[in-house]
Amino acid sequence: MYIVIFTGGSYPVPPLAADFLSQSSMVYTIIAADSGLEAAELYKKTYDIKIDMIVGDMDSLKNTALLDLYPKTMIRRLDAAKDYTDTETALMEAVRIRQLHTHIPLELVLIGGGGGRVDHLFGIQRLLGSALSPDYWLVQNQLIWLMDGETQRHTAVVSGLAAGDLVSTFAVPGYREYHIHAEGLCWPLETVDWNGWGRSISNWADDDAPRRGVVLSAERGAFYSVIALQAGISVHRTSSGSRL
Repeated sequence: MYIVIFTGGSYPVPPLAADFLSQSSMVYTIIAADSGLEAAELYKKTYDIKIDMIVGDMDSLKNTALLDLYPKTMIRRLDAAKDYTDTETALMEAVRIRQLHTHIPLELVLIGGGGGRVDHLFGIQRLLGSALSPDYWLVQNQLIWLMDGETQRHTAVVSGLAAGDLVSTFAVPGYREYHIHAEGLCWPLETVDWNGWGRSISNWADDDAPRRGVVLSAERGAFYSVIALQAGISVHRTSSGSRL
């Protein structure tokens, strides 16, 4: 199931988020951060979803009348002079909810945050792999997902790619060892030096990828991968084989 966080900045058109929102039974909670409320309201026209919490200082929310549609008990208004961005605060709430419901496998999906202020973009990028990391991040035309292979093997199966579609993978810094294996890409990932912001940029799906998909398995360290967000493409993450 998913905890979905809508935030400001560019976001994909609603149909491109169908893998996460088309089944309302798979959506556990929805949090809107500041102007992410406007995105969430737009998505409500396509999906049977409801907003459960609104957080932020509301400095970028253009249509403030939207707040009047919700009870004040659902709104956590923040002071503009704070140590965390509205997105971070929303992710803190999402992590808190996940920790309260450990009996339910909950993944964090962040929608928005692309374009706009580059410092906010960097801020979200630095959260990847941290305690506040989203499992999936959807911006206007790209999908990012996290694979943490430090305590268990973490695998992502990407289906719907055409031959030649680009797949970029980045190491999350701070781990002693890195190992990731890929099937369905033209260039092997084992030969990349992953230390110190190691990356494999613009690798591409091979000729068999449309038939068998692309599989990436993180066995040591943590990584995040980026693909173009297009209709028909989906990513399914699994984990197995505890290393603790």
